[in-house]
Amino acid sequence: LVVQKKVGDKRGEAGHLMGLGSLFFEEGRNHEARVCFEAALRLARAVGSRSTEVVALGNLGDVYFTDESMAQAEIYLGQAVALGDEFYPLPAGAFRGSLALIKARDEQFDEAYALLETGEKQIDSFPQEHAKFLCKWAEVDILAGQLDRAHAACRRARRIADQIQVRDDSELASTLSGLEHRLENQVEY
Repeated sequence: LVVQKKVGDKRGEAGHLMGLGSLFFEEGRNHEARVCFEAALRLARAVGSRSTEVVALGNLGDVYFTDESMAQAEIYLGQAVALGDEFYPLPAGAFRGSLALIKARDEQFDEAYALLETGEKQIDSFPQEHAKFLCKWAEVDILAGQLDRAHAACRRARRIADQIQVRDDSELASTLSGLEHRLENQVEY
């Protein structure tokens, strides 16, 4: 990152900031993640890297979502989806899952399911993201009171996770285990 700043490689700098932001986000250091993603977004826009812009917008949306700042999350995720549909559909599909959760929390289930149906088509060729997406789908189903459908989405996510041999200590494994436990006990949150 230091070298890229020194030589003026703004694309490389944006990429490294995205990686650093993702690491901070995984560690729960959301403020640092947000700072990195915001800086990467500025650089991506400066050099015209639409794909990096899509991912930075979506990652910012996910950080705000985790921080329970739903209005901000919805703005960033909406921008990521709109731009991603044109320039980078894979992450647009993934970010649709987060946006669907926001809609479901607001009891806008028709919009949530429309987002999920479109998003799944965009990410079904990338197994790990597809499994994460299905976990979000199960969450929407739980919020909608559709527990049978939530079980089905969770089982699909588990099959994918098993096929790609997801590590037990991964975020996906943790999310999936939590969902399975909730559904096993029919607990709604």
